[in-house]
Amino acid sequence: MPPPSQEMLIPANLPAFSGEKALLIVTGQQDAIFYLAQNGILKSIDSFLIEAPKYSDREGHFKTRAGGKILHFRAVFEKRKERIIADFIKEFQKRFSAISKKFRFDKLYIYSPSHMHTYIRKALPKAFQKKITMEIEGNHFKTHPLTLLKKIHDKSAAKIVMPTSPEEQKIMTRRATPKSVATASKKKS
Repeated sequence: MPPPSQEMLIPANLPAFSGEKALLIVTGQQDAIFYLAQNGILKSIDSFLIEAPKYSDREGHFKTRAGGKILHFRAVFEKRKERIIADFIKEFQKRFSAISKKFRFDKLYIYSPSHMHTYIRKALPKAFQKKITMEIEGNHFKTHPLTLLKKIHDKSAAKIVMPTSPEEQKIMTRRATPKSVATASKKKS
């Protein structure tokens, strides 16, 4: 993981975010790193790691009984896992709040394991949830930042429709004029 404030130039074949700022949020279950991309420069601006508590025994479990019946059964390990996620989300919100006050950005790209997407999305304020441009599954915390940009490029390129015939090319490059729009809307009526 690059240390905070490390800058790197974005190669020409990757999204350079010219004229706009993008925040890349890369998380695992216990760690996160934030990158700011703008005008061909990618900069690591913050990161953190929530240490997992060390226990010698993962075998314990809880049972909740009422009226001689077991109502709830849960392993101690599951409780610890939930606590780690709760601590992570609390720290994530604190760090994101500081970053959003310091930097203004237009787009948000989130890289996180599939089970963490909902937690991350809910941890963001509503105004920033609308700025989410792309979510990429997987734990990419140790992935090189330029590889992260390549994933954005690849996922964006997959959405582009390429014409297969000259006629399709002609239709896709045709510009709508006020007259053609009016004619098309009359035909639908």
